[in-house]
Amino acid sequence: MSNIPIQPERSLGYLTGVVHRTLSSRLNRLFAEAGLDLTAEQWGALAMLWTQDGLTQQDLASGLRLEKSSVSRLVDGLERRGHVLRTPGARDARRKRITLTDKANSIRAQAVAIVQGNLEEARKGIREAELDLCRDVLRRVYGNLA
Repeated sequence: MSNIPIQPERSLGYLTGVVHRTLSSRLNRLFAEAGLDLTAEQWGALAMLWTQDGLTQQDLASGLRLEKSSVSRLVDGLERRGHVLRTPGARDARRKRITLTDKANSIRAQAVAIVQGNLEEARKGIREAELDLCRDVLRRVYGNLA
């Protein structure tokens, strides 16, 4: 047994996990308060689709760094809420394309504003140079592990 003290407040894994869960929970609450039937996880998929509509589930899985089964459930939820449709691919009908609905496009500006407000709150009191360093370090950590 090691005598090394456990210090969660110094653990990169602990801190990144806590920040992720806190940002997501707060975003879920803000979406609900605004009357948007949307989760933080679904936001990520919609944000990708607003950038490039018609992605496949595999494209979403790659972009979101999620397992295919997780993306399938994510898209199921978006489809149930009326935000996306699965349509057969042009060359291969088995490769379903995920396309945005008018409902998803109608909430885009409101959802983006909520997300930006959430991030502004999270960045309060942090200089841009500090954020740049933090982003750089996190990208390098990800690169080491990916």
